[in-house]
Amino acid sequence: MKAGGPTVKNVSGFDLCRLLVGSQGTLGFLGQVILRTRPLAAVSQWFSTVADPWVTFATLYRPVSVLWDGTTTWALLEGHAADVAEQAALAGLTPVDGAPALPRAHRWSVAPSALRSLTVAGAFVAEVGVGVVHRSDFAQPRKADAAIAALHKRLKNEFDPTLRLNPGVEPLSV
Repeated sequence: MKAGGPTVKNVSGFDLCRLLVGSQGTLGFLGQVILRTRPLAAVSQWFSTVADPWVTFATLYRPVSVLWDGTTTWALLEGHAADVAEQAALAGLTPVDGAPALPRAHRWSVAPSALRSLTVAGAFVAEVGVGVVHRSDFAQPRKADAAIAALHKRLKNEFDPTLRLNPGVEPLSV
């Protein structure tokens, strides 16, 4: 079975890649992975600003990363020196030595749109546009609602009827 390839307009179907990654190895395994690589950028520079992270994200053309800790926004820009300088000036960014340290106690995934109203106890750094929040405090796992659990069970029965794939891992705890 193969998955991936070019995106086609109005295509609908089963996104096998996302299913396998999200299942944490409980629905199947990847036997062969082909990754495309790109040359290293001529310039790679972190910048910071106190501007709204969503405005910064929308202003920049293809930022490599935009991080936010509730007060400061960091952006990683890569490309040709003139392009990086132009994008930084356009967004009012100041060069910094690097990215903020990411809290390592817990990684939380939320809908990217939910980051605006994020309230987290302790330190956090959110990946704007991605929906991953790195947190310093450990949150109790939440169980998925019954409909999602039933769907997961049907998929698990279809892809792994003998329950041999990654036993003991529960991907529905978030």
